Order: sequence, then structure tokens, then C-alpha cells
Amino acid sequence: MNAPRAMIIGDMSPPVNVVGVHRTVALCSRLVESGWEVTVITSVPGEGEPTDDRMLSELSPSMRVIRTASPDIPLLASRILRPWKR
Repeated sequence: MNAPRAMIIGDMSPPVNVVGVHRTVALCSRLVESGWEVTVITSVPGEGEPTDDRMLSELSPSMRVIRTASPDIPLLASRILRPWKR
């Protein structure tokens, strides 16, 4: 029988070291311990974000982590809205 699967989509994941990341890691770890296949989709850590590479060891080796680029929303908005500025 196939294991159940979970996809977790979160703004931040280890090695980013902020409060919300710890809850996500705990949830994913609990799912893996319960026999779930876990895939996490998250963004690449940005400049200036607090990181701690030791947090990566808290992730289960069986977890799949997909990192994507995160857009700079203020910059994109300024480029889109520029033609309508007076």
C-alpha cells in the first residue's frame, strides 16, 4: 500500500531561523514519523534573513524540499504601476 503524501507550502524553511519555521519543521517531522511522504515547497532564503545551517539537520532525509525564487513584490509593484504615475 502506498504511503499517504503531504505537500507543505511555506514562505520559509530551514536554514532560515525564525519562529514560524520551527512549527513547520515539527509538523513535517511528525508526518514523516507517522509514515507520510512529505514534500515542502518554499522560497530560497533572501539576503539579510537570519539563517542557521544546523537547522537543516532537523529535516528528515526522506523529506523532499523544493526551493523556488521569491519575487520582490515592492519592486514588481513599482514597475507595474509606473506608467500610471502622474
